[in-house]
Amino acid sequence: MTKKALSIIIALIAILACKDETSNKIYILDKSEINHAKYLKSAIPFQRMNDDGKRYIRKKGGVGGINLQKPQLDKLIECNSPVIDDSKAVLVMDFPSKKSIAYEIYNEKGFTKKELVTEISQAYSIIYDEKEKYEISYRNLSDLELCGILKYQKDNVTYLVTRVELIK
Repeated sequence: MTKKALSIIIALIAILACKDETSNKIYILDKSEINHAKYLKSAIPFQRMNDDGKRYIRKKGGVGGINLQKPQLDKLIECNSPVIDDSKAVLVMDFPSKKSIAYEIYNEKGFTKKELVTEISQAYSIIYDEKEKYEISYRNLSDLELCGILKYQKDNVTYLVTRVELIK
């Protein structure tokens, strides 16, 4: 075997090995394992602006979040602010599902609010494609807003529990 062919084989093995480490994994999580005050590190709001640059307030009250089907990233307040420094985190989505769905995300440099909204929107799109499997009984994805995240840290794993509400 030539050195060139051997180099190509080694490169392909390395690429495939890396792909397995960075592919998103979805699984059901027992949220009681992390849902304890001693693991809670912070609460991060996800809010948007009006066209005039002021914080959006819903007509029926409450601060508006970011739509999960069509996030308006250009209106996300503090969109480039870093949220976590970890390269890996586990998103935990339990609304409107009857289960707590975990979705692993990766980014070498950590995550900003904008990057997290993109990841969360993608994760919700995936689980909404399989509504029955995840026991999502109602509502369209377009009816949901991301309002915040609760950040938990347990056993060197960062869990980001989404705070999602119906658009009022």
